[in-house]
Amino acid sequence: MASSRSINIVITLKEKGAGSSTPDVPKPDTPVVVDDTQKKNTIKSWQTLVFSQAFNDIKEQIKDVGLYSLNRYFDLTEDYMNENTLRNTTTAIKKTISFGTAIYTGFKLGSTGGAWGSFVGVSVATATWLVNDSIGKMKKWQTARLNQSNANYETGFAQVRAGLIDGSRGTMN
Repeated sequence: MASSRSINIVITLKEKGAGSSTPDVPKPDTPVVVDDTQKKNTIKSWQTLVFSQAFNDIKEQIKDVGLYSLNRYFDLTEDYMNENTLRNTTTAIKKTISFGTAIYTGFKLGSTGGAWGSFVGVSVATATWLVNDSIGKMKKWQTARLNQSNANYETGFAQVRAGLIDGSRGTMN
């Protein structure tokens, strides 16, 4: 017959104190929780970036094809009034989207500072957008003025060369 044996283990824990000579009892290892949230967020941000870029590329392609078709129509029909209306409309839409994006970005960047931070962010974004728009208008005006000056000079040179004007030399005006 098999003998039955029993093993009894008694663990007594004593508090550390004066005169206590029992060694510290090691605590059992706590399971390590693997947190892969950062890895998931990195993958998700890359996916968002790729999809956003693809969406923007497709949107630009559709816009380019549409504007190409409209410009071709305007060239063939010589419908200058509607071409000018379309150009003004697209400019207004682009400026509205640009301004809205600047305001949103300023709000989001400033929101870390609370309500006042958002206000400052929106104010800085508005001022920056207005300065950039003014610089763009100034560049456009200066380019148009330079083109007009070049055209006047070339016209005058061509007229002198053709003998149409001689700068008041040898004429009986």
